[in-house]
Amino acid sequence: RLRGAKACGVRANQELYEQHELTLLEKVVERGGRLLIVGDPTRVTFTNAINSLAGHFGVIYEDDYIYNLEENDGNYLNVILRDFAESPITEGLDEIVVRAAHSIRVAEGGLVFGDENTYSSLRETPGDVTVAALTSGGNVLALPDLTFLTGPYNTLADNDLFIDNVVAFLLSGNRQ
Repeated sequence: RLRGAKACGVRANQELYEQHELTLLEKVVERGGRLLIVGDPTRVTFTNAINSLAGHFGVIYEDDYIYNLEENDGNYLNVILRDFAESPITEGLDEIVVRAAHSIRVAEGGLVFGDENTYSSLRETPGDVTVAALTSGGNVLALPDLTFLTGPYNTLADNDLFIDNVVAFLLSGNRQ
């Protein structure tokens, strides 16, 4: 089914990926196709499952959630994010709101970051929180939260524009 795919999306999976599945997805990415990986700590109880895929592309989802007691949308788990790397995916964004999102670790390709008051539930010190990343030559997008893609959360801040940018990214794959 992936032979002609220009894009593929995976959301909050609960089962480990097998090597043949990783090989198929790797071929999509290597040939210019896009891969979207969406984690969600309210739906993923076993981060090893999503990391069996994401880790293959240089992304590790932390077994945590992010929160901010200062900058939030009425709940410390509804974190307002305003720190973006320059990218077509973040173009035009002033702020987005994620709800109960993972933090992620990447060596390079971070796109969205928490501010100095954003915590990971794994650490007692705030800051240094990456929330979204673009890796593998710009073909793999890792997002921390599924909820912001759904109503009514898609209407908060610039979430709708962020979703539009993600869709444009997926549609712009140029698989050979």
